[in-house]
Amino acid sequence: MDRHGLSYPQLAARVFNRPWAIEPTAFQAVVSIFREHMLRRTRYAGEIEADLIAAGVAARAPAMAASGAVRTIPIYGVLANRADMITESSGMTSYESIGKQFDAAMNDVAVTDILFDVDSPGGTVEGLQELSAKIYAARGTKRMTAIANPLAASAALYLATSAERFYVTPSGMAGSVGTIAEHLDFSEAMAMEGVKATLITSSQFKAEGNPYEPLGDEAAAELQRVVDDYGARFVNDLARNRGTQAGRVRADYGQGRMLLPDEAVRAGMADGVKTYGEVLASMGVIAGPGAARQASHWSVDLRQRMARLNEVLQ
Repeated sequence: MDRHGLSYPQLAARVFNRPWAIEPTAFQAVVSIFREHMLRRTRYAGEIEADLIAAGVAARAPAMAASGAVRTIPIYGVLANRADMITESSGMTSYESIGKQFDAAMNDVAVTDILFDVDSPGGTVEGLQELSAKIYAARGTKRMTAIANPLAASAALYLATSAERFYVTPSGMAGSVGTIAEHLDFSEAMAMEGVKATLITSSQFKAEGNPYEPLGDEAAAELQRVVDDYGARFVNDLARNRGTQAGRVRADYGQGRMLLPDEAVRAGMADGVKTYGEVLASMGVIAGPGAARQASHWSVDLRQRMARLNEVLQ
């Protein structure tokens, strides 16, 4: 247990053996940093935030900003389901907080336009489908626009396309459609320490995928089934959001890769390439200096981000 009241099993339960809708480089950063903290068992979970920020995959998101009739809702960093102690100690942004900001904007009669300012590699699948459906269902009530400023990957793309219009900045990227999971096997590390765990269960699959033994074929097949199921939901809802067929999403939306701005537009994933200032101008808002970089609190070029990840893990 660490000074924030988090146990390492709690951390493992949130990160491993469960599907994520996240860009693979960012996913590797997240699981590697959590794995390192869990193996050392001497560092505080509060330090995870610093490591994630150093690796370029997390940041504290500011509160939503108002500009006349336009309400800007930030979607930054790694996304997670609820704003609990684990997300707070690791610099993640919760779907719950995004949903509350969205509800506030919808309930404000002075707001006519909502702009989702997106700079995220994605995150967990829990809570994602529901938030996307809520945003999609509100179409036609107020004008809703999203912009990859500069990155909308995986779960962030899922949310961004829920709005009526979705744009990508000229230097931005969008994509990473699909889900991913990782199983953590502690068995060899525990054997070296002379430790062996025995799990007593009341049903056949109750301890399936536990970290104290290698992942068996049957357990691997079950994890694959779950990942495929969430992946299919992702594809189907993305097709709904973009008014197309699931087959086109699978074939043309990068098949897990990131797309450059023009590629995203040609594929039908995005509606156009615009700067943050141009999107605001289309809403009747004059953007001040530096507006195009307003959302760039954590993201950098993928190669730069990988280099920073390597530095953190060394």
